[in-house]
Amino acid sequence: MLLKIFFLVIPFQFYCQSIEIKDIKLKKRDSLIFSTLCLYNLNSNQDLIKISKEDFNCIVANEQLFKNKKTFSKRDSLGVYLYYKFDDWKLANNAYHRINYSWNRLSKYLYINEKDLILIGKKIGINHPYILKLFFIDDSHHDLKLYYTNKLKDSLIQKGLDKIALKNSSNEQLLKLAFKNHKEVKKFWDNHGKKHHH
Repeated sequence: MLLKIFFLVIPFQFYCQSIEIKDIKLKKRDSLIFSTLCLYNLNSNQDLIKISKEDFNCIVANEQLFKNKKTFSKRDSLGVYLYYKFDDWKLANNAYHRINYSWNRLSKYLYINEKDLILIGKKIGINHPYILKLFFIDDSHHDLKLYYTNKLKDSLIQKGLDKIALKNSSNEQLLKLAFKNHKEVKKFWDNHGKKHHH
């Protein structure tokens, strides 16, 4: 009976270990984007757009992508702002997709449903899906990360992937393999391939 109680208590201990973005090792592009936009406290409700009306209108008037638009959604305005900050479409696009990264997409990397991912993030002080992805990709030790990456490896072994190869994979490689082998992703690419072969 004591053993059963011990194993029930363990998960709640590692859920409480809080994480900050500065503790996560960022790749060069992520580091540039996060430092330029001050995204170190990025959250899902954050208002990122800080640009004068004059600068906004100037970009809209001079960039072909925006010239013919009559109205701008919040996402359109974010695109204008990011180009204003970077003056580089590739970087602006990279930043745009990081900011708009979804819990649904992350669920396909970790095989955890969206609701549970949000709860996991809250337990360690993260409330944006891309930040949580960076946390899982980073190879530094954290009990919660180890628990879920081991579960992910088990799921991939059940799908027929090589156990030894998975054991030697980095966290980033593991998540990429998981995404590639997710049933919805495989179905999408199967259908995509069929369409292009007809």
